[in-house]
Amino acid sequence: MSRFFLLALLLIFTNVCIAEHIVVDRIVMKINETAFTQRELENYLLVKAVRRSQKQLIATQENWEASVQLFKNDMLIYEESRKLRYPVEIPTTLPSDVKAVQQVIETNPEMKNLEDRLLLNERDIDNVLRMMLRIEKFKVDQRDNAAEVIAVPQKKRVPFLEKRNYIRMYDDAMSYRRIQPNAFPFSK
Repeated sequence: MSRFFLLALLLIFTNVCIAEHIVVDRIVMKINETAFTQRELENYLLVKAVRRSQKQLIATQENWEASVQLFKNDMLIYEESRKLRYPVEIPTTLPSDVKAVQQVIETNPEMKNLEDRLLLNERDIDNVLRMMLRIEKFKVDQRDNAAEVIAVPQKKRVPFLEKRNYIRMYDDAMSYRRIQPNAFPFSK
């Protein structure tokens, strides 16, 4: 009986999503073996915008292509650092940094709406801050000691990494689609 109920619920929800064209999430790109979703992209750029106090970094329909490119460039560096097993020390202040990001988001209605729509939580913010920390540390250490890691000038870094890594951009990745992870009934 319970299987029938779950199946009926799933069919009803599927029909509602199809009728309203709701996109819960989608894969935007894959770098090597790691797939990145639009939710991850939007979460990453929201937290990055808060940390850098640059509201224009938030992904919108108007700046979508630039947002995808920025995210791709950062994830190329992130994946390269993981591939090289680059060591990164996590500061003890990370929990307070998570709280600081949450406080900024709470005070900005536009960011708060985005946080609610994307279901951004403490764990997501923590993960993004760890990624950003790894990327920044890797960039700094490469500038300081480029010969040890990869002997390529900074201006040529991203094209070089694009050649070293498998990148797949999924269909329609460069066109904005509003995702609604909070539309799924079991998401909260």
